[in-house]
Order: sequence, then structure tokens, then C-alpha cells
Amino acid sequence: ACAPGEHMAGGGAFFEGRYIHFQFPVSHQKRHINSLELLAVIVALKVWGHLWSGKRITVYCDNTCSVDVINYSRPRATFLQACCREIRFLEATFSFDLRAVHLSGVDNRLSPDHPRQFHALATAYSLREYHVNPDAFQFSNQW
Repeated sequence: ACAPGEHMAGGGAFFEGRYIHFQFPVSHQKRHINSLELLAVIVALKVWGHLWSGKRITVYCDNTCSVDVINYSRPRATFLQACCREIRFLEATFSFDLRAVHLSGVDNRLSPDHPRQFHALATAYSLREYHVNPDAFQFSNQW
């Protein structure tokens, strides 16, 4: 999470022994935290969605707005509406059902020293890093 006035520079996700970690492109870095949280979900869907055909997928997110957009599809902001359409498009393309569960921000952190702690955990658990193609930040259509 970010303090008021701060911007999130990157994001990441885990899935069955795999992880992604990325910096948002400059074109997105000053977007509101709600937009960036949904964009991080979209990137994960683009990386792993092809593995989820016929499955129900649950994402855990510490942003209540993002959880509501994923579960109820009624955002007011234009960019969030585009994110919602992209999520639904990916669900249809890869034939999975997505739901979101809120995870408190406190539970969504390793520690203030998280980069080093994350690297140690990733090594200890033999997690495989997936690289994110820059195209993952582009929407499939001009929603």
C-alpha cells in the first residue's frame, strides 16, 4: 500500500510455485493505487491465464476497490471500467472464473526489508520467476 500522495512503482503475484515481479511502465506509474492494483491482477491473468481453463481462480488483494471491481463489475472511473472489461475478456478467452478476496494490507507484507526477505524465501522454496512481457500492460482492445 502507499501513503497518500505516493505512487506504487511495481507489483507482483504468486501462483503454484511461480512468481512475477515487475515495475509498472512509466505511462502507468502515476495512476491511482486502485488502477495499479487491478493492472497487477491483469498482468497475472495474462501470464498464467492459459493454465486455468475450466477453473475457478481466487485472487487475494489488499485493495477493497479492486476486490469490488473484480467481484461486482461496477466501477465508476473510466480506467477501472477498462480494467474490468479486460478482466472479463481474459476470463472468456482462457475459460476461467475469477473471484477476489480481500487480504488486509498488514497480512500482504513480508517486512520493511521485503526485497531481501522475498529473495531468501523464493530461493528457500525454489520458486520460479516468470518474466513479464511489456505487452502484458497493454489492453487487448480499446475498451
